[in-house]
Amino acid sequence: MGVARPGRARHDPRAARGTRAPQNRGASAAGGGALSDETPSGTRVARATRWASAARGAVHAVGLLRLVVLAKLLGPDDFGLFGIALVILSSLDNLSRVGLDVALLQREGDPRGFLDTVFVALAARGLLLGGMLIALAGPAAAWWGEPEVVALLVTIGGATMISGLGNPGMLLVTREFDFRTRFRNEFPAGVADAVVAVAAAWVTRDPMALAYGLFARNAVMVATSYALHPYRPRLRFERARAAELFGFGRHVLVQRFTGFLLLEGDDLLVSKLVGSTALGLYRMAYRLANLVATEVANVAAQITFLAFARLQTDRERVGRGTVATLRITTLVNAIVSATLFVYAEPLTYWALSAEWLPLVPALRILCVFGFVRAAGIPFEAVFMGLGRAGVQSRILAAQLVLAFAMAVPATLRFGIEGTAAAMTLAMVIATIAQARYGLRILSMPWRALAAPLGIPLVAAAAATAGPRWLLVGPGPGTLAGVGVAVVASALLYGALCAGLLRALDPRGWDELRALTALGLRRQS
Repeated sequence: MGVARPGRARHDPRAARGTRAPQNRGASAAGGGALSDETPSGTRVARATRWASAARGAVHAVGLLRLVVLAKLLGPDDFGLFGIALVILSSLDNLSRVGLDVALLQREGDPRGFLDTVFVALAARGLLLGGMLIALAGPAAAWWGEPEVVALLVTIGGATMISGLGNPGMLLVTREFDFRTRFRNEFPAGVADAVVAVAAAWVTRDPMALAYGLFARNAVMVATSYALHPYRPRLRFERARAAELFGFGRHVLVQRFTGFLLLEGDDLLVSKLVGSTALGLYRMAYRLANLVATEVANVAAQITFLAFARLQTDRERVGRGTVATLRITTLVNAIVSATLFVYAEPLTYWALSAEWLPLVPALRILCVFGFVRAAGIPFEAVFMGLGRAGVQSRILAAQLVLAFAMAVPATLRFGIEGTAAAMTLAMVIATIAQARYGLRILSMPWRALAAPLGIPLVAAAAATAGPRWLLVGPGPGTLAGVGVAVVASALLYGALCAGLLRALDPRGWDELRALTALGLRRQS
């Protein structure tokens, strides 16, 4: 549940009561109102985009620093043991997540009367889920042949019980685009996780440090949710309201479970077919490849999902918003994915250690996975925001069957590289299907995606390849050389994108300039 926002803005009492604040209909920002001030959310969409981007950037900067430090204190086998525990947690979590919270965000009208029902449902689910993790600790350790998993699962079970007790009023925070308060909920939790995990790893050199960090994260997130929002839930559950939310939430349940199998099922395969050390390498490669790329797209998609849910009858503006979201996220994701792909070996050597170098081939493959996955996320926002969640459910189901039909033999034959390749190919096919159905719903041609995707890809490939070989050469190179090359790639990428956008996509260039000017004007 823990949903929060950044900054020091005064809390709007109307949001606390579940009512909408008046809409500020300012001037259009760009692209005829694609993601601009003339949306029904008023200036909140532009403001939310800036705050959400800054907030997630700060949260994931802390997360990346935590990951790098822990990788130097713990080895792939330690991360693999923790990964086994997380696979079990994710399995139960996604089997029991009925999507009431997402349904509440998507629902039109005043959501205040549903909050107590959502709180009771999520609290009961958290207690049940935590108890199941504790009960399964012994059998799971025996099945994997890893006795250390027992203590990990018991600690994670306690953390899960706590997580279900968060303040449901934070859902109103998300609904009202108040990402400033959301940041104040998530950032302290991320810092607590990093501090506790690093301190424990420094002292113990044990994978339990990762579980202690998770426990601290959940405890801080729940505590700050009550400090940040005045709503106080009561133990009241109304079956009729729950049934109304479940009408939409059942699609979310199907999507989350199939999504879990696609995004976590590969961990299960690797842990059983290759071993816990290989799982540690695979999970690290996956985290690095997806940490920035998909998070950027997820931030934009969350905001556009909320906006699209209020623009359901205006498909033209939803279409412009989808293209604008894809353009902005791809500009970031292309250079991040290309940098990780081209500089995979030196970055792994210098940021982690030589112990982690075996993950480099899988990391390169998963960079493609991360980029493609991020490209499909704006279309997920279209399906969910326009009430077409069933389309996404069917695509995920087909992707699941295809992925595991390829992943089992590929893992047995090629190890984690085979797993990564199978999951990436399935993701490419599914993303093409998402784009096809999304464009059909929005009555848009395929050529609408050419410039938003093609320009950043061409610029990123050109900007990273040259500096990598000219300034670093083969092998890990030197730390200074890698740093200079990465900075040079980023600068060259910016120049190439500006030139190509002005020449080939003038409308996109004008949108970016307008959005940048809007952001600077509101900050001044």
